[in-house]
Amino acid sequence: MSYEIATSRLDMEYPKEDVVFAEVTRDDIITMMAVLSWIPWSRLNVILCSGHSSCQRNSCAGTFSRTARRHSTGIPAARWPVCAQCGHSQSLLAQFVHHNQRLDLGREGEMLFIFHCNHDPGMCSTWEGGSGANACFVLEPEDLVNGISPIPDEKPLTETEVLNIEWIAKDDGVPAEYVPAFFAESEYHELPEEIVVRAAQITRLGGVPSWLQRADEAPKNDWRFVFQLDNVYSYFTAPVVLGDPVHPDPDHWEGRSHYCIGPNFGDGGIGYIFLREATPVPQGWFFRQCL
Repeated sequence: MSYEIATSRLDMEYPKEDVVFAEVTRDDIITMMAVLSWIPWSRLNVILCSGHSSCQRNSCAGTFSRTARRHSTGIPAARWPVCAQCGHSQSLLAQFVHHNQRLDLGREGEMLFIFHCNHDPGMCSTWEGGSGANACFVLEPEDLVNGISPIPDEKPLTETEVLNIEWIAKDDGVPAEYVPAFFAESEYHELPEEIVVRAAQITRLGGVPSWLQRADEAPKNDWRFVFQLDNVYSYFTAPVVLGDPVHPDPDHWEGRSHYCIGPNFGDGGIGYIFLREATPVPQGWFFRQCL
């Protein structure tokens, strides 16, 4: 199945306000292992968010526009999710904008948000879909607000921020006839090992999930797998900024030159995102697994 690798920037390398992406040089760009289907080398606006200078280094909910300037919309304060188990505000993991081919959320301007509780890691069931300790939802453009959303007053823990600006087409070589088996536990364990390992344990959208535990943890019926988020970002070219949180990889895993620790998903964890068609916007489902 086809996929794409994302070209990304860390929050500390963001261009200043009003600098367009076209003015960002290749030397400024770092690459994160991420996967999308369909169009190679097209730009998609994604933030794995902790914060940047315009929001005082705190977590925010905002994105970058497809016209290449900093986007000025966020979520209303009332929509910032609160953990149902501990009562604290959750941390933003990622946000994706609608794309007709790559990520169809229904229409232009709709946006997918993923949050999880990071107040006291390990105490709330952030790994479990539907637990209330995480959130995955789509907002219509009319429900977004002008300006980048400030985080709640309690300032939930933040994650390292990465901006995807470019995607490279790839193919994992998983034949279509094997795809259904990736969503059924008994069939999954009957798959040839050379097929299972083709589903790379990296951040990617499209293809089939790379399970760390049981395949039957995925939601059933009308839910479709959309993408997965790794807990480590991989870079294929050396970033401008070195040192914490970016480090060289002497083993060059998957061909990367550097890596950066991402969201807290447990030991070697991966988060999985599913969508289900609904009105007026698709429903989202998030859970994670670890080693």
